Amino acid sequence: MLLETILAVFLAVGIAHCQTPPGFEPSTSHKLGVKFSKKVAVHLGNKLDKDDTQTIPHLKVKSLTDDAKNAYCLQTTIFSSHYMVFMIDLDVPQNDTTVPFLHWYQPDLNLDPKSGRLFLPKSSHLSNAEYYPPSPPPGPPHRYVELLFGQPPHYKLPSQFEKYLDKKSSARAGFDMKEFIKAANLKRPIAGNWFLVQKVEDENEEL
Repeated sequence: MLLETILAVFLAVGIAHCQTPPGFEPSTSHKLGVKFSKKVAVHLGNKLDKDDTQTIPHLKVKSLTDDAKNAYCLQTTIFSSHYMVFMIDLDVPQNDTTVPFLHWYQPDLNLDPKSGRLFLPKSSHLSNAEYYPPSPPPGPPHRYVELLFGQPPHYKLPSQFEKYLDKKSSARAGFDMKEFIKAANLKRPIAGNWFLVQKVEDENEEL
């Protein structure tokens, strides 16, 4: 009985510290601050209204910068001087199954070490996948995960993933995060977060 209690406590702590959906890999214990507006913030699978997620969110890594030691690490060789973010829908229906859908990919982000704010410098020339707002079909809620990675030096988008830069919905389906990590030689994500969006049956149908 005591052993079961101890295991349950460890499991609960692990779940509480994970900033990505249960069972999803790659996972991370650091929170990526994601805000669509002053009143709309992402927090560990909370449900958001689709209309509140139509613009690119603001990003912070406050969980890292709150600690002086971690803030120092962000400016040293442990992490990159540039970062990239992904936003992926894990639950897009396709041929009687579900596939991941790339909603956003932005490389070349810079970090303000004082505020933890991530921003895109004007000098960036790397291609990105433009933000594609959530618009799930009627049915169960979709999980949207955001992942922040350190960007390797001399980074170049792997050629096999160039097709996902197209904003057409048909081009974004089937994005494989694990394969991208291998192809781009990325480390584990620095921070993450996720939220839910659900479309109810009486809403107007959208593509």
